[in-house]
Amino acid sequence: MFGLLDGSLKKPTVPPSTDQELASWLKNDAKVKSWILKSVDRSIVLGLRPLSTATKMWKSLSDTYGTISTARQFELEVELANLQQGDLDITSYFNEVRLLWTEQDLLTAALVSGPASPEVQRERQKIRLLQFLARLRPNYEAERSTLLNREDLKLEGVLATLVREETRQRTQAALDTRPGPGETFVFSAAKGPPRGHSSPAARGNGSNSSSADVFVAYRPPNQRRDVECHHCHEKGHT
Repeated sequence: MFGLLDGSLKKPTVPPSTDQELASWLKNDAKVKSWILKSVDRSIVLGLRPLSTATKMWKSLSDTYGTISTARQFELEVELANLQQGDLDITSYFNEVRLLWTEQDLLTAALVSGPASPEVQRERQKIRLLQFLARLRPNYEAERSTLLNREDLKLEGVLATLVREETRQRTQAALDTRPGPGETFVFSAAKGPPRGHSSPAARGNGSNSSSADVFVAYRPPNQRRDVECHHCHEKGHT
């Protein structure tokens, strides 16, 4: 059916063609037009519907979207340069980056074709992986250093390593919030921290008042002095 797109399969004329040949061409042309309309964004469909043949639709799409846009290439480079992991998890961060990579590949497909294409693609993937690692949050520094020392730096291995580390960090964070041996949960019905553990601000003004109820996992002073309270910032309880 590709001849209906590039115009090489011309519409039969009567005569010399038969009515059957014309009917077959019209049927196939309508089929290709429906494929095109189902394959593009709805906003594009409105501009294609008035066109009478698949050839005209294809030419319109080619003229509009088939050329490399230098402005869009620049925009993609800026978006990639500014993209950071931030609050995203590893998978969401990678999906954001992959969308931009995919559009880059589509725009520059013609530029990297030819005998040198495999080498160009490998070098591009390596640079992309390095940029991806550079924009990770600082808590992945150990894994980043390990990955950079690998000779066979591949996307699948990088993602697997980072997802495992992300899972480990989430599990460790959950364990750190659980009470350990010798801890008791204390709920203060009054506003402010439990008695004997007033916040620095409260100690300063002689008041135990606070803007919210406090739920504290209290550790005796001789246990876990490295733990800091998220509310009053004293050591020994959470």
